[in-house]
Amino acid sequence: MKIKVFIMVLIFLFNGVCFAGSGNTSGNVLLEDIGARSVGLAGACTSLSGDVILMHYNPASLADITDPQLAAMFYNSGLTGVNYISVAYGQKFGKIGTFGICVGYLDGGQMDLNYTDGITATVTSEQDIVANVSMGINLSRKINAGVSLKGMYSTLVNTQSAITAALDLGAIFKGLFMEEIDFGVSLHNLGIGLKYLDTIEPLPFNVQAGASYNFKIEEIKLLAAVDGAYDINNKTIKIMIGVEGSYNEFFARIGVPISSVDDRMVTVGIGYKFDEFIFDYGITFGKILDIAHRISVEMRFGEERGRSKDRKYMQKVIK
Repeated sequence: MKIKVFIMVLIFLFNGVCFAGSGNTSGNVLLEDIGARSVGLAGACTSLSGDVILMHYNPASLADITDPQLAAMFYNSGLTGVNYISVAYGQKFGKIGTFGICVGYLDGGQMDLNYTDGITATVTSEQDIVANVSMGINLSRKINAGVSLKGMYSTLVNTQSAITAALDLGAIFKGLFMEEIDFGVSLHNLGIGLKYLDTIEPLPFNVQAGASYNFKIEEIKLLAAVDGAYDINNKTIKIMIGVEGSYNEFFARIGVPISSVDDRMVTVGIGYKFDEFIFDYGITFGKILDIAHRISVEMRFGEERGRSKDRKYMQKVIK
C-alpha cells in the first residue's frame, strides 16, 4: 500500500513540475543532484551520511543507512527547458555493507536546426541516461568508505551518440576530533571521456572535501556544512556553504556556492516528513539563467524517523 502511495505522489509531482520547454543544455547528467535536500545545501554534502541521495556526493554515505530507502527527484530548469528525473534505492545487507543504485534521465529540451539546404528540423538538443551501482561500508565505528561505478549514454541532436563509464571513490570520518564534527572526501568521475565523432569530451573529473557540524539552539537542530571542490580538468575551485535547520517535522535550508564559474547565486529549500515519507523542495537562483526548481520524495521503509542516521547521530551528541 505504501509503495502505491509513493508511486501516486511521483505521478502528481511529475505532472506538476516536469513540463517540457524549449532550449538546450551544455550540462552533464553526471553533475545533476538526485535529491532536493542537497540542492538546498548548495551541494555541501561530502561529509553527510545516512541518506540515499547523498551517494551522489560520497558513496561512503551509504554505510550509515539502517533501513531501505527509496527516493525520486524531478527537476525543471525553467528558462533553458532542461528536465531531469532520477530514482535511487539503498539497502543494507548485514555486515557486507550497504548497496545503492540510481538511474537518471536528462532531456535537454527542443531546439531548431537550420540546414544549408534550407530545411529546418526540430530536435532534442541532448538526452542523457546515467546509472550507477554504489556500495558503502563501515571500516570502523568512525570511518566509512565507498565506491560507485557509473555508466552513461548520451545523444546529441538525435544523431550523435556516445557511451562511457566512470568511478567514484569516497570516505567519511566521523567525530575524529570532536563528536559533533564529521569530515568527508570524494573523487568523482574517474574515467574515459565521451567521444562524439572524432571529438573526445572529458568527464567532469573533480575532488571534493568538506566538514559538517551538528548542534542545537533551544529546540531547533542545526547542521552547518562547508565543502571545497577542485575541477581537475579546468583547474578551478568552488566553495559550497550550507545550513539546515529542523524543528519537529519541518526542515529549512540555505546554501551559498562561491565560484567564478558557477551560475548559482544562492540556493534555498524546505522539507517536511510525514511518517515514512519525506518531501523536499529546492530552488536555485542563478546569476544569469532562470530559477530552477527541484522536488523530491523519499520513503524510508520501517522508519518513522528523524531524517536519517546523520540526524540520529546529531540528536545523540547534542542531548
